[in-house]
Amino acid sequence: MGKTKVLECIRQGQIGGGESHLLDIIAHIDKEKYNPIVLSFSDGPMIDALNQMKIENYVIPSKRAFDFSVFTRVRKLLIDLNVSIIHVHGTRANSNIVRVAKSLQIPLVYTIHGWSFHPDQNFF
Repeated sequence: MGKTKVLECIRQGQIGGGESHLLDIIAHIDKEKYNPIVLSFSDGPMIDALNQMKIENYVIPSKRAFDFSVFTRVRKLLIDLNVSIIHVHGTRANSNIVRVAKSLQIPLVYTIHGWSFHPDQNFF
């Protein structure tokens, strides 16, 4: 039996709490059993770190949650990668992938990072 393909999905390629957590997961995952792949919705230092670790990664640019304009690209990527499970980090990443994952019947695990409220954020 081959390795289980796990897509780790996160909103940005900058380094923050969620991104540091994702890099830790990638560094410590059993690569004999799992093939980690990362999807980010922006480029940045985290992507550079993944490239140095020789981890397959993809960037589909998006700066907002529920960005319907990326759904077609996300769908094509998920079909092409044929992942077994998706681990989503944060709300923007979740909102930009959950509908497509559900339509393709790919199991998804959602980890909330940095649940915080700021005056400039919409109530919802």
